[in-house]
Amino acid sequence: VLSLPIIQVLLEHGRYNLEGAQNASLTLTFFAVGLAGHAAVEILTRSFYALRDSKTPVTISVLQFILKIALSLILINAAFWGPRWGMAGLALSTSIAALVEAATLLLVLNQRLEGLQLRDLGHFTMRVLLAALGMGLAVLVVRLLLDAILVTTDPRQALGVLGTIAATFKLVIEMGVGLFVYIRLARLLQIEERNMGPVKRLLDRFRLSWL
Repeated sequence: VLSLPIIQVLLEHGRYNLEGAQNASLTLTFFAVGLAGHAAVEILTRSFYALRDSKTPVTISVLQFILKIALSLILINAAFWGPRWGMAGLALSTSIAALVEAATLLLVLNQRLEGLQLRDLGHFTMRVLLAALGMGLAVLVVRLLLDAILVTTDPRQALGVLGTIAATFKLVIEMGVGLFVYIRLARLLQIEERNMGPVKRLLDRFRLSWL
């Protein structure tokens, strides 16, 4: 939801126009899809190393690499929602492959240990996804409202200094709304307090525990 505003604030200057920002924002969005997969792979592979098994993660990694190449050849020429994805297709193939690798490692590790409590993990993941979905919808509504008031997506007009200030102002508001909504939904959905610990400490430090 915030990929385009972030790219605009950071990169849309000089000859880098709105079209370039939109292309980069799609790539950023597709990379973001696989963040959870990349993070999980880092943890799960170390679990296998702790079991003195380096063969399994390496084998799965090689298969993931083959899958990524195959998906890249397909998605690089995909043309949904506009022109060909190109580089964005490579980002999406990387994310899909990472998610598949993480899921495979988790299933194999569960067979080895027989006690990972996947049901509890699934329930927790669903609550987090629901909170993230609510946050995304809230940010999208705020973004649409702000875009109607402060126009920073006119392809006929360069962003410029004032446009950059306006885009930054909008981004700060959108991020603030997103953070507020996510925290409220996380508490409403009873996501375990231990998982909110770092956020809670940060809010307490800035005297924002009322959130």
